Amino acid sequence: MNKKITIMILIVMSLFFTSCSLLKLNIEGNAEPLPEKTLNARLDIRTYGNSFFSKVATIDKEIDFEMTQDEEEHFLFWKVSVANAIYSTTSQVLPRAALVDTWYTVIVLNQEMKTKEAKEVFGKMQPYLEKVLEEELKEIEDLNKVYLTEELEDGSLYDLTKTFLEKNAADVKIGLLDFTGLPIFNLWKTTLELSDENLKTNGTMSDSISNLTSSMNTYSTQTPKVLEWQTHALAYKYNLNGSEIKSTLKSIEDLSIETQNFLRKNPDFLKTTIKEIDSLMNKNIKSINLILEANIKLLTKEREKFQLYITEERARTIEQVDVAVKEQIDNLFDQVIKAIKSVMVIFILFVIMIFFAPLGLGIYIGKKIGKKNK
Repeated sequence: MNKKITIMILIVMSLFFTSCSLLKLNIEGNAEPLPEKTLNARLDIRTYGNSFFSKVATIDKEIDFEMTQDEEEHFLFWKVSVANAIYSTTSQVLPRAALVDTWYTVIVLNQEMKTKEAKEVFGKMQPYLEKVLEEELKEIEDLNKVYLTEELEDGSLYDLTKTFLEKNAADVKIGLLDFTGLPIFNLWKTTLELSDENLKTNGTMSDSISNLTSSMNTYSTQTPKVLEWQTHALAYKYNLNGSEIKSTLKSIEDLSIETQNFLRKNPDFLKTTIKEIDSLMNKNIKSINLILEANIKLLTKEREKFQLYITEERARTIEQVDVAVKEQIDNLFDQVIKAIKSVMVIFILFVIMIFFAPLGLGIYIGKKIGKKNK
């Protein structure tokens, strides 16, 4: 039993740490505690995520008609995707990232649910789903209004964020039955030229443990329900045997209950595990830093050698070019001088022919005429 619980905990922890692709885990021995506003934001966005999940889980109780098998299959797949998407955005380590990414995801979900395709896929369920998403969009907008309070040069951070998210969402197209949380935090931060002040710490070890515990509690509570929805959806899709499905779900539920009971009875287990992971990661980080420093030094030496080689080759090439240019210029001047000499010779001959040839011819003719007259 302990082995199964340990495996479940490791799976949950791996899912938690990989759920946030935007931020790096920063474990520091002397980390600064998170500000009260940041802690409140984390609590509020988690509460929002849990409330969203509860609405999705109970939405089918509000309908006054019987769904067709296709409608129920599509509805179940949609519930699974929504639950996973909202969990992935709301469970991030940095509350501001969770707020912005969740807002953006709900905007996209809301606009997709209004399409003609959504009405065809969900049938009579579409108006109910649209209503829930509109309510959740209003709630996440109000929540962001509480925490995005800075005033920038171009206006309030809340108004600029809303404009930015709606503009980006207009060009996004997602699947109606298979989608994930939509990360936009980094692009939002870069576009609005916001500082990284809130990224310098993830809080103390106590903050990290509290955050992990909260995330794991949410995950352990929601996972059995999500698996149940997914199993029923697959059963509709592939016509699976109902008794086998119920047996599998019962096993999953029992394992989840065992895990929760074990964590309640052994509250120090998670803290001990976190400390061991912290110690192991610190050792690995130190080893990686040493390797990186050695490689950087080696790279620096190679760069200096390469730079020296380029400088020497440039000087050698310039010298060779200078010599070649000088030779070409000398040859050119030699050719020019020869050409000038040839032109001068031709010019002199031309002058002689023009001026002296007629003169000599006239003298010669004059002498001949003079002799005849005598």
